[in-house]
Amino acid sequence: MQAYDLLSGCHKGQVRTMLYGGELCLNAELQGFSPYGDISCGSEVFSIRSFDIDGHMYIAIADRERDAVILHRWQTDKFVAYQTIKASAAWHVEAFSIGDDIYLGISKYRLGKIHTLYNWFHKLGKENILTYPVIYKWDNESLEFREYQRLNVLEAKGLHFFHTPKSRTGQYFLLATNGTSANTTLYSWIGEAFVPINYIREKANQIMLINQNENHFALLGSHRKTTAWKWTGASFYKQRQNWRIKAVDTTNMDSIHFGDTTYTCMVNKKLNKKNKSKQNVVIEKSTSGKNKLLSRVQGVYLRHATTCKFFTYSEKLYLFLGSRLHGEVYAFHESNTEFDYITTIQDTTDITAVEVTNINNIPYLVLKMKTNSDASHSGTSRDICRYYKADVHYQTTVGQSLNPI
Repeated sequence: MQAYDLLSGCHKGQVRTMLYGGELCLNAELQGFSPYGDISCGSEVFSIRSFDIDGHMYIAIADRERDAVILHRWQTDKFVAYQTIKASAAWHVEAFSIGDDIYLGISKYRLGKIHTLYNWFHKLGKENILTYPVIYKWDNESLEFREYQRLNVLEAKGLHFFHTPKSRTGQYFLLATNGTSANTTLYSWIGEAFVPINYIREKANQIMLINQNENHFALLGSHRKTTAWKWTGASFYKQRQNWRIKAVDTTNMDSIHFGDTTYTCMVNKKLNKKNKSKQNVVIEKSTSGKNKLLSRVQGVYLRHATTCKFFTYSEKLYLFLGSRLHGEVYAFHESNTEFDYITTIQDTTDITAVEVTNINNIPYLVLKMKTNSDASHSGTSRDICRYYKADVHYQTTVGQSLNPI
């Protein structure tokens, strides 16, 4: 769910901005991010999602250490705690809408082999401790999320919602991936619930979708390989072509459809070494070639890279890369068709989750990280979910610079 929504009435590349008591359409250039606020969170946060309900911006944080998904809502000038959803071993959260209804999907994962966990809990008579994904629906009366449906996927590591032109199997779909066994389940929204319709026999820690010439592909990434699957309108089938997908040990991936092209980024664990010639972040784009799904845009070396996240602002494409050492921001330039480095976000170590949302036409970057700025005398750092406000440079069409608001 892309948070950014450009208001109409401005030329391409401009944003509508409040200035001097009125509204102006100005050219806007993102120059970096500055710390703006902190949210308390545990040490095991691997997923953050933002979404809008009736003009209010929310973020959902899957806090595995605290066995909960914690919702915060933007109020005046900061995020404030709004709702806590109990979710044992919460690993991933997915926000999506079907018609006028808003849903949250929460997957739960205990870092163990399914059969071992099942046998162990069965012997103890504690089968109810086993974790299953749960779908929650926004209730317009209580103004909170309520449990709606449980999915029969044991120890699911991720959920990925997508929709396509209506087919015989439906229009809204959900993929539930499993990180410990070769079993990814495809659900279709039928009637008023998700129903399993297909199984992909492939282990997957990460998943992303690619659009190519009105065809849909799913890339499933694991610690061993990354495979491509083509959507038929009813199921996914594995592609046998040698597409030479670069990231063979994917720990994080993201995609975005920008213009007429889908861009992808993949963090490759095996290349997370000091040798800068081994670029451990691979950026590619969809291609129309018959024997090739993706074509290389560029490679980036970022030591101990952990995350990558695309976002847009003022009709420009940006990329955030997180690592165990710091975060970096890049901007895409159509002239050289590459992402150029903009800035480094300091005092951000061990980044495990990232989200970018837009509030009042200003991007905010939300990171789960460790910070050293208030480390104790023992030299330890603390876990925090920190949000950053974009540093935006505004300029009129005649070249007059304006101070950021």
